[in-house]
Amino acid sequence: AMPLSNERGTPQWSSTSREGVEHYFRDLERVMAKHQVTDEAEKKEAALTYVPIDVAKHWESLPKYSAADYDGFKTTILGFYLSTDAKHKFMVREFDEIVSRRVRTGISSLSEYMEFYGEFYPVACYLMGKTPPELTQRQVVDTLLRLLHDSRRPAVEVHLNQKVPDKQRDDSYTIEQVHEAISYVI
Repeated sequence: AMPLSNERGTPQWSSTSREGVEHYFRDLERVMAKHQVTDEAEKKEAALTYVPIDVAKHWESLPKYSAADYDGFKTTILGFYLSTDAKHKFMVREFDEIVSRRVRTGISSLSEYMEFYGEFYPVACYLMGKTPPELTQRQVVDTLLRLLHDSRRPAVEVHLNQKVPDKQRDDSYTIEQVHEAISYVI
């Protein structure tokens, strides 16, 4: 039998973000494997056990709850949460939100910049790597440079000119070059 919702080591529902829901199901499946839950109905019941009551009520009311196997039910649930399919891991809107949050708070230290960059870089790379790309390298680089306080931007540009002296005016720096320059200057 599965542990009760208030016991240690149970899946925790932390958010309705795509990542939060996927994390919940990964944890749930680990606990189900540990407790040897293989029956489809028990798996679906377990999925409802560790989420808030209102979420469980919504999930239980779905036709897929009674009609589908656990995997079908899980797929339906994941479909409710923004861009849960692999083709839409990140969207430009998420990129814009990451940037907007940092524009409001600013970047005043290397640790703040590194925290921002750790969130920014994977999303930017994903969107640039899509076919067709949803962001260009120039857009991403320009965004990084715009985030800098006006007093730091000239120092970053000087550092870039020293590190990449043969860059053509129409060419863009790489994200990595700009990141290195910002890290050096801040």
